[in-house]
Amino acid sequence: MFENTWSANLAVFSVLLEESDDNKITDLCIEGFMHAIKISGYYCMDTERDAFVSSLQKFTQIIIAGNGPLKEIKEKNLECIRKLLELATYDGNYLRKSWYYVLDCISKIDYMHVLGTGAMRD
Repeated sequence: MFENTWSANLAVFSVLLEESDDNKITDLCIEGFMHAIKISGYYCMDTERDAFVSSLQKFTQIIIAGNGPLKEIKEKNLECIRKLLELATYDGNYLRKSWYYVLDCISKIDYMHVLGTGAMRD
């Protein structure tokens, strides 16, 4: 059943998370992302898992200056970061090749931290 509905679920979660600022709706969308990632990881559905993890990573809104337009980071974006890190910590075995998206997010956070402490850019 998940194989037939995953793309519609991804679309609904993404649109609602993008457009809504209601905490209850955004929390439900993020929870839906998390369950979808766990289901697709458990059943080795690589395409589906990669789609959900990459979308969740995009909603973190972590963009390094010069690589795209900077946007304000809202509470829902911080929650996406928390959930992505929680996924990596507790359910990392489900990620397989999707670790790239998690590590990319962590790398960007570290880079922003280094810049925030006044270090020089490479």
